[in-house]
Amino acid sequence: MIATHRHPLLVWLLAALFLAGCAAPGTRPSREYATELTHIERLLKSARSTRLHPLKQAGLYLDTADAALTLAVRRGEKGQRNQRAIGVYNASCAELTLLLEKNPNLWHPQKGFISIASKANYALEIENPRNNREVWSPLPFTGFELPQKINRKGFQQNVIRPGYGGALVGLLKTGEERTSKDPFAYKVGRTAPVTATLSFAPGKGGTRKATLVLNNPIYRDTAPLSKADKLPLAADFTAPYAWYPRRSELIAGFMAMIRMEEYLGFTGLYMLQPYDPNRIPVLFVHGLASTPQMWLNDINELTADPELRKRYQFWVYWYPTGAPIAYSAFRLRQDLAAVEAKYGLDKGLVVVGHSMGGILSRMQSTDSGRAIWDATFQKSAEKLYLRLPANNSVKSAIVFNANPKVERLIFICTPHRGSEMALTSIGALGTRLISIPMALVDGLKDTLGSSLDLITGGKGIGNLTSIQGLSPQNPLLVSMAPLAIRAPHHSIIGDRGRGDTPNSSDGVVPYWSSHLDSAQSELIVPGPHGSFQLPQTVKELKRILHLHLDKKAL
Repeated sequence: MIATHRHPLLVWLLAALFLAGCAAPGTRPSREYATELTHIERLLKSARSTRLHPLKQAGLYLDTADAALTLAVRRGEKGQRNQRAIGVYNASCAELTLLLEKNPNLWHPQKGFISIASKANYALEIENPRNNREVWSPLPFTGFELPQKINRKGFQQNVIRPGYGGALVGLLKTGEERTSKDPFAYKVGRTAPVTATLSFAPGKGGTRKATLVLNNPIYRDTAPLSKADKLPLAADFTAPYAWYPRRSELIAGFMAMIRMEEYLGFTGLYMLQPYDPNRIPVLFVHGLASTPQMWLNDINELTADPELRKRYQFWVYWYPTGAPIAYSAFRLRQDLAAVEAKYGLDKGLVVVGHSMGGILSRMQSTDSGRAIWDATFQKSAEKLYLRLPANNSVKSAIVFNANPKVERLIFICTPHRGSEMALTSIGALGTRLISIPMALVDGLKDTLGSSLDLITGGKGIGNLTSIQGLSPQNPLLVSMAPLAIRAPHHSIIGDRGRGDTPNSSDGVVPYWSSHLDSAQSELIVPGPHGSFQLPQTVKELKRILHLHLDKKAL
């Protein structure tokens, strides 16, 4: 045995050999990693220089992404420094996509390979898949936006998934008006979550092959970016919803209620993201003096659930809420028929309605027969019914059948039997403020003549407003109350935290009006009439949507 204490130099030598043997094979000293990290961060800074020719910028972005990906997937480094390498890679992927989109002479989806001279002489290919829901085709997109530039005010959480790839908001703009090709888009267009990735491989003739992929993170959780790995794919699911222009909900909803004529043309069903035949639609219908903007946070919260975002797509219905309830429900029926004609709706849909929007939703899943007609026109009902053709708009508005595509309904603070607030001075003031469009009034006069008084109760056109329609004595609500709701349905009802159900109220709608004996479930939440954003409400929405998936699977 060697007495090492007598040979200190030997001690140091043995220790060094031992430590070298313990080091993981293939790792590099931390100092060398730090040097490479500094290098790729400088490369990224150089690529961002707007003074360079776009082709030169593209080459630098590819150099940066290539080196950063190699550095990031190396096993020897963990923690914060590796996250910096991933961050450089992600920024390069996103910013290269923006650069190519702004320079169509560099990028055209049908050009195939694009040669980019740089340190490695890349042949860049943009993947253009067919029938692959995990990858977006670049063809529909008219632009991209960086998520960090989008204001997220009003959202309770950022639904973000860490990983590899540059998260982007894909823009699909349709021009100033909705078109026959895209009839369910906002005039500003619609958005989609996109994650851009770059992968690299040896190419031909001394080139290096680079492939840009626009991943759909709804369906793709990982991406094959290195030889042996499917790496976690980054995503930002909140930014596409936050991109939509937003106004004061109070002002926008109120103005749309009292100035119907100015807003009637916007009535319609809107898809926030491109139609997806693989996912079940959930349609949200807002209530009085509100707009679809009220639902954005709820939709974002539902999107935070990985299974729900993969299995559902979210739509909204917009209507000026001062219009007669039957008319707005009729327009919704027309839009659902148009969606079915265009897309089939093979997976059915779930409808969520708040307040008066719940009444519109209920009218999509009820067979009215002549109950509402007879209650409205009383002694004149038979004569008027025989005189008007089947396709008459008044007849279609109050004589209707349940839509079998509506497979589940969720009512939030819905006044099924009306609200006495409609009879108060506040209701009377709202009625006076609402201006009924003359085209609507003239159409009713031409159709009904003197029978128009039976709808208004002899109190004039003002009695046609939605506020008067919410009166507990309104023939529409009275006659519809005993009619069966054909789809399974659920109730979420506010009690302002007082715990006094069944004598409770959400401040606008009393429990006796919101309650349905036929509901499959009823949840009392400790909030006011605007309880649609309560954590308890969101949790219940998630529960019901998961329940619906379970029932669909049976």
